[in-house]
Amino acid sequence: AVIPGFMKISTAGRIGEEVGGIFLLSLTICLFVRAVERQEKRWAILAGLSQFLLTVTWSGYLFCQYAISAYVLLMIQLRRCDRATVFSFAIYYAIGTFLPSQVPAFGPHHIPFMYLDHLPVLQAFLQSFIYYFGNTSDSAFFTSRASQLTI
Repeated sequence: AVIPGFMKISTAGRIGEEVGGIFLLSLTICLFVRAVERQEKRWAILAGLSQFLLTVTWSGYLFCQYAISAYVLLMIQLRRCDRATVFSFAIYYAIGTFLPSQVPAFGPHHIPFMYLDHLPVLQAFLQSFIYYFGNTSDSAFFTSRASQLTI
């Protein structure tokens, strides 16, 4: 469904970019939530592709990245971040960051280490992996083995 409040008509009969942007923003968030709920990679891949289209068509693409990053950080704070959330976010982030950097018109502006706009999303990406691998059974194995070592 299209929200009539976001529709506007320009002189050439072309709709504004906000209509496509709001649609792709909603689609990206819905696909990411579906990827987490159903624990399927294909929804995360579709969310990443939708993020790519959002980045190419609308300059407000960071709203979507910030919203999904805030969701992941909230799940970490609530201690409800599981494997599906971490790996869905990793797939979404990898596709949604790599593909726009390959478009010559956007190029280096979409490299996450170059601009401050992308650092909160990169922080959420790194923090989700630190949280997940810090709370798995493998880390408990290494911690118990390290406590047995004597100096």
